[in-house]
Amino acid sequence: MNNKPYFKALHKDEKNDLLEMLAKRKYKISIWEKGTKKIEYFNVLKLNEKSTLFVDMIESKTELLNKNVLACFNFDNTHYFTQCKLSSEGALGSCDYYINVEETIFKCEKRNSFRIDTDNKYPIKFTINDRVYSALNTSVGGVGLIIEGKDQESFSEGLKFADCILDLNSSEYKISSCEVVHITPIPSKNTVRLGIKFSMNSIEMEKKLYQQINRDFINMNKEGIRSNKRVLSF
Repeated sequence: MNNKPYFKALHKDEKNDLLEMLAKRKYKISIWEKGTKKIEYFNVLKLNEKSTLFVDMIESKTELLNKNVLACFNFDNTHYFTQCKLSSEGALGSCDYYINVEETIFKCEKRNSFRIDTDNKYPIKFTINDRVYSALNTSVGGVGLIIEGKDQESFSEGLKFADCILDLNSSEYKISSCEVVHITPIPSKNTVRLGIKFSMNSIEMEKKLYQQINRDFINMNKEGIRSNKRVLSF
């Protein structure tokens, strides 16, 4: 099981998805000035096309107006952090303040998920450039493959692929982008073991994959099927 903190800078599409969900679900956001301990809390009300969050303060009065601040919000048990500026001039309607989220958003997460091994009853397949490979194992962070024969020539560390498909127990997940992060030769079998890291995936997709991996892990253990509890290496 992986309980280590996991940090990641969100790509543009991930950032936009997150901001849209914050506004749609009226999430709470906390902000504070760097080096201070006092935290102020706001409700997210609206979002415009320029990544501006219009917010309403939960308390009566802010001391952070027109200051560069740190912001944090919690979405689906995941903490997100960014730098921004709290402003009021030009706020819309009932919204007293707004925050321009122009900086990178970072995700910090303690994942309570497993890497599961493939099994006849719980098969794992991974499609790259329309070629389907049988996977060794998978996690929310990536997938392990064994590559045989001349196919080995198609892979190298650092090589990236787009629009791949993870097939986990007949459920398909579109992997927008992934990267080969390590290759381990197995000379005795004329094969190599690949470690592939997922990236640029939607928050909703990660959530669904996370839930299925944990569910399949529990079911495999109930059925006496060996599964893998190693810490994620991708």
